[in-house]
Amino acid sequence: VFPSIPQVVYHCRTQRLPFPGAQHTTLLHPVPRCIH
Repeated sequence: VFPSIPQVVYHCRTQRLPFPGAQHTTLLHPVPRCIH
């Protein structure tokens, strides 16, 4: 689990994801600050 969204973004940019097409994925909607 990541403590902040910027750390998630950094991880996703520096690590290859294990499925094709993942390198050009973008969010369609903003991520809420608090997810329950």
